[in-house]
Amino acid sequence: MTASPLTRRLPLTEQLNADTPGGVFGFLLRSLKPDQGWVALALLCLNLMAVVLAVEQADWVPAPNLIGILLMAVLAAFLLYRLPVWPGLPFLAGLALGLVVVTWQMLVYPVDGEPLGSLGELWARLDLWFEAARSGSINIDQVPFAFGLLSATWLTGFVGAWLFPRMHNFWGVFVLGGIGLFSNLTFLPPNIGFHLGVYLFTALLLVARIQVVRRQDHWRERNVTYDTHLGSLTFSDSFFLGAAVIVIAFLLPVSGGWTPATNAYESMRSPLASWEDDFNRLFAGLPARRPLGYRIWDDVMAFQGTINPATTPALVVESEVPMYWKARTYGAYTGKGWISEGTEFQPLGYAPEFSAPHEKQERFEATYTVTPLYDSGRMFSGDRVVGSDQEVEIETLAPPVYEIDLSREDLLPGFPPALARTSRALHAAVVENNGANADTALASLLPPNLRLQDVRREDGRVVGAVLIEALPFPADVLSVRKPGGEFESSQPYKVSSLISLARPEDLRSADGEYPIYVLDRYTRLPATVPDRVHRLARDMTSGEVSSYDKAKAIEHYLKTIPYNLSIEPPPFDADGVDHFLFDQKQGYSEYFASAMAVLLRSVGVPARVAAGYTLGDELEPGVFAVTDSHSHAWVEVYFPGYSWIAFEPTPGEELPSVYEPGRADAVGSDFMAPEGATGQFTCLADFLEGCDELEAGPPADLDVGPGSGIVNSLLGIWPWVVGIAVGLIAIVLAVLWFWKRYLAASPEPQEAFSRLSMLGRLAAVGPRPHQTPYQFGARLAAALPGCQPQLHIVTDTYVRFRYGGRTLSDQEEDRLTGAWTSLRYPLLRLVIFRRGT
Repeated sequence: MTASPLTRRLPLTEQLNADTPGGVFGFLLRSLKPDQGWVALALLCLNLMAVVLAVEQADWVPAPNLIGILLMAVLAAFLLYRLPVWPGLPFLAGLALGLVVVTWQMLVYPVDGEPLGSLGELWARLDLWFEAARSGSINIDQVPFAFGLLSATWLTGFVGAWLFPRMHNFWGVFVLGGIGLFSNLTFLPPNIGFHLGVYLFTALLLVARIQVVRRQDHWRERNVTYDTHLGSLTFSDSFFLGAAVIVIAFLLPVSGGWTPATNAYESMRSPLASWEDDFNRLFAGLPARRPLGYRIWDDVMAFQGTINPATTPALVVESEVPMYWKARTYGAYTGKGWISEGTEFQPLGYAPEFSAPHEKQERFEATYTVTPLYDSGRMFSGDRVVGSDQEVEIETLAPPVYEIDLSREDLLPGFPPALARTSRALHAAVVENNGANADTALASLLPPNLRLQDVRREDGRVVGAVLIEALPFPADVLSVRKPGGEFESSQPYKVSSLISLARPEDLRSADGEYPIYVLDRYTRLPATVPDRVHRLARDMTSGEVSSYDKAKAIEHYLKTIPYNLSIEPPPFDADGVDHFLFDQKQGYSEYFASAMAVLLRSVGVPARVAAGYTLGDELEPGVFAVTDSHSHAWVEVYFPGYSWIAFEPTPGEELPSVYEPGRADAVGSDFMAPEGATGQFTCLADFLEGCDELEAGPPADLDVGPGSGIVNSLLGIWPWVVGIAVGLIAIVLAVLWFWKRYLAASPEPQEAFSRLSMLGRLAAVGPRPHQTPYQFGARLAAALPGCQPQLHIVTDTYVRFRYGGRTLSDQEEDRLTGAWTSLRYPLLRLVIFRRGT
């Protein structure tokens, strides 16, 4: 069966005639048929649907049917690309249509419980998101993510379908779908493999189909006769080959992953990883879709919904002193979470230019070794770091600078008491001297912890001053990092820290004056914090005098609130702590620590939030195993003369007992931790392998009876058995494919000659571009002297069929099939042995 190179066009009236095959429906199919055909269009839709289904199944936020939006976008592109106008106009029209569809869906679908009230509310909430993106703040609203998800779905469908028929480009489709699928690999549920398999499978079929269509178009342009079944045969070959490749790829057991593939994945993912900080900050209201291997300790700790800590090993710590292992400290509360701001990185041991020594405190130095089990941008340490065997930088406060307007007394802001007194003294001096004060005269009015940095004058009169405050030495350490790199997995580092020995009675009597920067920075709250939060803080601490007792009262209250990892994020317009205390009334450590810090700030006690890991499980004396499930947040409260002291408001958690080695008495019951390991690992080797503790049965090194060794051996080699079996299946499939593609007998002259030519090329005997089929047959006969009659049959039948337009009889087909059956094994031997010489 051959296809005519030219197709006769019927008049329009005849094409529309209902008596013709298909009638009007057939006319529409023929008129709207894309250049690549309906099969290619269907494969395009399936390929894009695989991506969208993967994202939809992740269930990030409640959203309209993404598949419906995708198909609408594909249909819009398919109809608009045919308009006989400048391509930019229908393309822009499609984008505008997408904006209308997405906006309509956002207004009618209840993303966060109920539909949006109006278009104005949607734009207002999107504007809040853009403001957070611009200012570096936090956004916990789910509406912007839903809007972006719908917009990305429309763009994927519309742009992909536009590039496909208009630009004849299918790689753009794969790029769009690949970006969408790849960017979700880290966050999607474990069954992402199914969607990835469908995506790759449909991509392979689409490429095969497009190549067939292009080849057929090329032949028609040159009036070349071809077998009309060639397209379906190629498609079926691609189908089975693609299915085999996908099945093998997903069944092959690669224990621990293949290092080159893992490295390639991490390299491709690195641009996405650099955006994770901003993603977590701007979409903090999204729930965790799957356990992540470890936490990311970035500049933001936002209020989130459900989280899923994993049991992934994170640290091994060798320390005589049990401590919390801090990664980061956060000092600025926004109502949506915490931000680390107003800091700078300096070398360890850095002394500020203007500094004041710490008062003598009850502290001792402890040295310990930490082995991170993943590449980390932060060092994990206990309390205040003062030494390390690594070259590190500490994150510490930038020198606090205060600008004071001295032109009018009513312009003096509500500074902390010490700064307020200094400001009033400076203003009085300026008024007394009519603004003609010398810098030295103003500097003499300052207390020792303040220095005059600049004086602002107008027309010779003093109108303002800039003061800088002394920072403590050694510097306060908020976090520790490695300059220009990360702390590598399995590479231990040694750390020395100053550990507090302050007792409750010491902290109760710590009544000295706070540094100005401590009150200014660590009692600051946004004006949006509801009054009921302040009232609750005052009620809880009304009978307490000391800051310590206020902290303990708040800590005790918070421990009565239920602990829960599965919660809803705060509403987009709510204060996170207020929502936790009065509406949610349950949460996890980030919420408990945030609530305690905010409540303390409400009553004038400086507090901040620290994040990292709890003690972990003591596997043997002085060796602690820490997993991602030990990630935690707690509170640090400032006490004059004792600096920052840790508190634990989360129910079920207690701070470890911190003591000086060799000292008989512990620090106090307030800081005691429950004894014994609480985790699932029982030995260091088990922990390092990342294996769960056996649910039952004796240790693996004990003999439990006859046959146990055989069972253990089988359990140990089963991945190899499965791997060998899958490999054998792959070899069999490859052999079958090669047989069908190159060696199977065919009654089609063109197919027989094509296989003869392919094997001839593999044997390096032609055909060459200038040779006729007969010349190629003669050259091949010289290499196979005993096969000359069979070669003549194949070449002569092909020439008469190809150039003479003859149809073979049954006898001629049998003759051709017999000739090829006699030729294929000698040809295969020629390929093997001639190639080997």
